[in-house]
Amino acid sequence: MNTLSKQDIRVAILNAFTPNLDIRDPSTFAGRKSLILRLADSLVEDGSCPVIYGQQGLGKTSLAMQIIRIALGDVELLENLEASDRIIRPDRAFEVLYIACPEDTQSKDDILRRLMEEATVYDETSFVEKDRTHSVALKFGPIEGRSSWTYNRSLSQSSDDRTVEEQFFAFIDHLVSKSKRRILCVVDEFDRVKNRKGMAGFLKNIADINVKFLLIGVATDVSSLLADHRSIERKLNPVHVQEMEEYELEEIVSLVVRRTTDMGVPINFNDSARKYLAEAAHGLPWYVHAVGQESLRIAWDSGYTSVMKWDVESGEHKLARDQLKEQFYGLYRAIIGRSQNRERVLRLVSKFRDERVPLAEIHKTARSFGITQPSTYIASLCEGERALVKSGSGLGATVSFRNAIFKRYVHLCEPVFTDSRDIDINWLRTYDPERL
Repeated sequence: MNTLSKQDIRVAILNAFTPNLDIRDPSTFAGRKSLILRLADSLVEDGSCPVIYGQQGLGKTSLAMQIIRIALGDVELLENLEASDRIIRPDRAFEVLYIACPEDTQSKDDILRRLMEEATVYDETSFVEKDRTHSVALKFGPIEGRSSWTYNRSLSQSSDDRTVEEQFFAFIDHLVSKSKRRILCVVDEFDRVKNRKGMAGFLKNIADINVKFLLIGVATDVSSLLADHRSIERKLNPVHVQEMEEYELEEIVSLVVRRTTDMGVPINFNDSARKYLAEAAHGLPWYVHAVGQESLRIAWDSGYTSVMKWDVESGEHKLARDQLKEQFYGLYRAIIGRSQNRERVLRLVSKFRDERVPLAEIHKTARSFGITQPSTYIASLCEGERALVKSGSGLGATVSFRNAIFKRYVHLCEPVFTDSRDIDINWLRTYDPERL
């Protein structure tokens, strides 16, 4: 049996949780069963276009990576979920083109050009086999330089008289003829595209069953992601990625503990630490990974292999004090400006666990905490691209944060106005008195 060096052990501890990476290994993917099954069905439904949307930090790209594996014919996750009836048959499997839209992506045509010229290709050779039935991480490979994917670039040169769409479909025909498989085009960070008009019309007009699109983006609803979505409502399969349940978040910790222990580095989170971390995350898997990483480091550097609740609390505040402050402090100051009540209302909304909080509930709680005319400050916080977004109207109106990670920062950070601390105290007194 090999004994790990101190350096190897520290590397394992620092990489036990992965807040900076998407989850690509099915054995470390937790929760989201209903979404996985729905998306797996969408892969075999001719003409359907799955759209994954939701706030930041909820694991949309990790979910998409699992769907990519399933599209390629991988069986591991579906077998783990006891859903082998959804395994893609070899004759129905896909080759996959993946792009993450950079900030300078301008339009639908820009997306198609990037798919033709810059996409990462996933195929059956992207797997590293562990044995006959299981696989580990996916490997990446560019289109160019692979003999099985040689593509005549003259088909997509700018001097071509054909439209970009015509060039794209010629490109797809070429890949299908080479690979003998259908093509799945995965467009991540779709919300970054400056002008998304025309994409819905393009998707509607796709008649070729050999190509399917999967769109992924930050949005509160499909209409904000696809402006002209009504023209293809029958084809769209919108999948809203919402907060995870606490048992799913605890499963993330369990998988990390199991994997790290199997590597020869025995660690543990006691029951109170797991429960607190899952509750504190407010449904965000990213938060579990980020705080879990900090709390495990704190415990290990103190000479302990078991993480306790106070380690998680320390990890939380260290994350807010360091990484999140660096990312969000300027935004926080700009949003609250010189208004103490605006800060108090912002901090109040951050206390609610649900992504979408009923506006009536916010008004009721704000008034009970001594804030008069809270609607004025909520309206201010919803203006332009500020912190909050309002959905619906009347009794059904809700308010949510535009960025779920920013919401956690607001919850944890020190207030600018000293008197704004009364929101934190009143909330604990009312809803969690044991923590006072």
